[in-house]
Amino acid sequence: MAKATGGSGGGSKYRSTTTGGSITKLTESVDGVDPFVQISYKSASGGGSQTITETTTISGATTDTLTIKCDSVKSQQVYCVVSGASIPSTPTTVTSDTANFYSISQSNLQVSSLTLETVEDLNSSTFSSSTQNLFQNSLTLSPTAGQSLYTWVVYSAEDVPVRITLNGAGGKGTNGFLGGAGGQTVFDYTLKANTEYVFKLGRTEGIAQSTGGGGPAAYFYEKGKLLVVSGGGGASGTSANGGNGGGAGTPGQPGTAGAGSGAGSGGQGVLTGQLGSNGILPSGATGGKAESCTTGAYWATQGYSACQDIGLVKFRDASGNQVNSSTSTITRGYKPDREYTTGKHGYRFNGGNSSFSTGGGGSGAYGGNASSNGAGGGGGGSGYSDGSVTIVSNGTAANAPTGTTPFPANAIIQLRT
Repeated sequence: MAKATGGSGGGSKYRSTTTGGSITKLTESVDGVDPFVQISYKSASGGGSQTITETTTISGATTDTLTIKCDSVKSQQVYCVVSGASIPSTPTTVTSDTANFYSISQSNLQVSSLTLETVEDLNSSTFSSSTQNLFQNSLTLSPTAGQSLYTWVVYSAEDVPVRITLNGAGGKGTNGFLGGAGGQTVFDYTLKANTEYVFKLGRTEGIAQSTGGGGPAAYFYEKGKLLVVSGGGGASGTSANGGNGGGAGTPGQPGTAGAGSGAGSGGQGVLTGQLGSNGILPSGATGGKAESCTTGAYWATQGYSACQDIGLVKFRDASGNQVNSSTSTITRGYKPDREYTTGKHGYRFNGGNSSFSTGGGGSGAYGGNASSNGAGGGGGGSGYSDGSVTIVSNGTAANAPTGTTPFPANAIIQLRT
């Protein structure tokens, strides 16, 4: 069967129907002539109408490799038909599966392509890499089970204007009561060429959550500097809901009191750019605080300060092991951390810890406090912005309807046009 290839990217100028237009097959692929299909239709423009003609050219129709190209930025569906009509013993026609064919302008191909590196902070052998053209589709980052300690690095060879939606994780629910939702921050920023950007996105599982089920926050870094935080939701108690996390510049909400008392307070609000360099670990039920730049376990021993750039180097995990498959073409500054006496993964898991199995505080710029009796809900973590980004909106992300399996932290990166 013929193989359909060719085309990359994806389109604005997309039209799924051609009402009132015409589709004409002009020639067969004989004597070296490549067939092509022209589509003409009317498009409203400036109060009137304009005739649009698109041409899709097909080559290699009689070979094992079919190549398709289009002179317009758009999305199409293609498939191959192999006819056995001329074979008396097998007069069967076989139709291939349908595939999506995208055509994209060269300029858009150059300025909107992001490379994603995914690596575990504590394991240099856990690595993957992929590339996404934002003109074709947005890039969604969301950890699956076991990925709460992963680092999501994105970079581009060109400056790329983006809009990012950053959602903190929800807190865990129990006994029919709901964990708080994570905070949401929508912001605009231009990712600088050949520069490391890092997302830390946890799930309510294992060490990522506070004791008692508080949700981890979502963090966005430029190299080692923390730019934006969306707080995680507090966990519910046995008789009350958890508090929501805050978007950038917004404090976390307190949990609801159960049986009249016991709710944890939300993480305190932080003025733009005023987070401070020091990290604070949770102290019992009292939430801690994230550091404004990454200290790291390995790089601190190499004489690098928290906000200092590392340079054009490959990624190293928290123990200093080099990730050989990572790139050395971008300026890095993010410094992974491990759980040790003073660090605990960069002070990001900072929700207050419950003495019970319920009511943990959500993480954030400042973590929410845990319930004092397990009946009240834990407080949500607060959000933060250092002032580098343009905030579009602050709000609340969704959480799972039952709360028993909370939504993880996540990020959606869209091309800003």
